Amino acid sequence: MKSIVRNLLFCFLGGLFIVILASCKGGKALPGISAAGGPGELLLVMPEDWLKSEIGDYTKDVLAMDVPSLPQTEAWMRVQTVSTDNFGQFLRNTRNILFVDYNKDTYSKVTAKFSYDTYATGQLIVVLQTPSREMLQQYLNEHGRYVCELFLRHELFRMANDNVEGYSTTAMDLCMGVFKHRINVPRDVLSSKKDSNFLWLSNNALRKRYDIVIFSVQYSADKSLPSAMELISLRDSVLGKQIPGSVPQSVMTTTNYGAEYRIIELPNGQQYAELRGLWEMTPPDILAGPFVALAYNDKTEGKLYYIEGFVYYPNENKRDIIRMLQACLFSFRPEKQEKFDPEPLKRIKWGTVIDLTDDNPQFAHSLTPSPSL
Repeated sequence: MKSIVRNLLFCFLGGLFIVILASCKGGKALPGISAAGGPGELLLVMPEDWLKSEIGDYTKDVLAMDVPSLPQTEAWMRVQTVSTDNFGQFLRNTRNILFVDYNKDTYSKVTAKFSYDTYATGQLIVVLQTPSREMLQQYLNEHGRYVCELFLRHELFRMANDNVEGYSTTAMDLCMGVFKHRINVPRDVLSSKKDSNFLWLSNNALRKRYDIVIFSVQYSADKSLPSAMELISLRDSVLGKQIPGSVPQSVMTTTNYGAEYRIIELPNGQQYAELRGLWEMTPPDILAGPFVALAYNDKTEGKLYYIEGFVYYPNENKRDIIRMLQACLFSFRPEKQEKFDPEPLKRIKWGTVIDLTDDNPQFAHSLTPSPSL
């Protein structure tokens, strides 16, 4: 009986890996089946004895690493586990799956493979093929964030896809009016403030509030993207002027804690400077939260475009809101590109992260209610 189970399992895994190896040609889910699970949820599939050992705990810890640039600790993914033997039909439509395939006779090193929409629409399966526990742990120690960011790309795609058809037409029209560009943001983003080459959009909620700011500055076509400190300086100068506090001396600024910077690239070669960190209003106002921003050089227009999403939601988790806003930022596009295509988000190339955290960060205040537009 055990040999029959092993043979059936081997046939299943063989079929899975054939699908994954062909993933560059595009996998096809069964018609009408959508991936199950909420944002940031992941199923880890490993041999049962591995799950109960140190390597199982280590793998879960890597997948649940802290999300950078948030004011409180939040896990990258919320991990559920199942043994390889119990990974049955009813689990195959899970939204995000990490499958650890151990075979000391077949594999000589750890290899990561991934496939979209294998068993359900909106699904990502990542397979780590490993010859040993020790080599898997070493791989995760060196490339754990890379594995996590495979799932981040999928989460961004899923969230961006939600706004392809259902978006705020008010925000779209405002963006078109100021920049002759389009942007897809959630339908509840209706409040705004605009100026020459500047637009501030918001859902203007009392607590669970999120905002998008866009501005452009003249920029030489032959210049590289701004450095981290140049981008922070530009952010503080523009948003400090355009986003006022309750009194003139209170302005928006970037904290010296939790910031990250890197260059990222889409499949079409478009490069962005990505900046994430924490914002705060200077005293006497006392409010703060996380932000994520993209900046790119439009060489045709001779402009640098800066697009940011920031959140105010004190004492609550903000990971998924920031990811939703990050997905929206990629939808900023020229007027001639009528419909937003989120598919390229599955192939983002992440550059090396530069950690900008100050060795001795200082905070000016605690959190209080946010101002209205």
